[in-house]
Amino acid sequence: NKKTDYWSKILIYVGGAEQYSFGGVWLDYPPINREFYEHLKQLGYSDYELRFKLAEGEPHHEKAWQRQLPDIMRWLLEEARGI
Repeated sequence: NKKTDYWSKILIYVGGAEQYSFGGVWLDYPPINREFYEHLKQLGYSDYELRFKLAEGEPHHEKAWQRQLPDIMRWLLEEARGI
């Protein structure tokens, strides 16, 4: 439960329609992932290192990821700031 000493970039990408039934219990992925993002922010990760991307209405599917890939890659490969 501590921030790494090494510079990193962490992207948390989740589709707004990502929900699954596991043994009759529905798991709603967007709020769970948002909570994890907030936890990492509290550990000290900056906006340069951490991004949360909620794709409204998108399912857990490769086509949805494909639409987001250009923006994701730009962020991952941009010049490192804040280090």
